[in-house]
Order: sequence, then C-alpha cells, then structure tokens
Amino acid sequence: MTKHKQLYYTLLEVAELLKVTRDSLYKWIYSGRLPASNATGHWRIAYKDLQRFMQSGMNTTNKAKVVKMNIIENKRGGDD
Repeated sequence: MTKHKQLYYTLLEVAELLKVTRDSLYKWIYSGRLPASNATGHWRIAYKDLQRFMQSGMNTTNKAKVVKMNIIENKRGGDD
C-alpha cells in the first residue's frame, strides 16, 4: 500500500498544483465538488480527496497533473 508523507494540502498548495485561484477552490469546496476540512480554522484538502477530484472532474491537462503529483510524492519518499 502506498503511504504519502503529506496527507493534507493547504489551499495555496492545491491552487499552485492545479494552477487555479483560491476563489476557484472555494467555489468547488462550497459546492461539494472538492471535499475539504476546516477544523482548525485553516482549510485542508486530503491527498486522496484531491486525487479523486482531479481524476473525476478535471480536463485532460489537469489529469496529467495527477501523474506529476504522484511523481512528486514518490520523490519525497512517499512509498514506505
């Protein structure tokens, strides 16, 4: 099973990864398209939720970013 060192991402990290604004992320979060939590007063998006979102609701260009995200995680030592 693959384990990732970074289980949650900030909105800034996700915005940079997807090359979208935080306003777009807020729209997706409030519409229910992108699951996120705000338990500590700071939004966090789970790695698995981000993967699922990118695979199901994004265009082909953004789906390629799933591959890039996996490569980044593997370089960080995400596999144990």
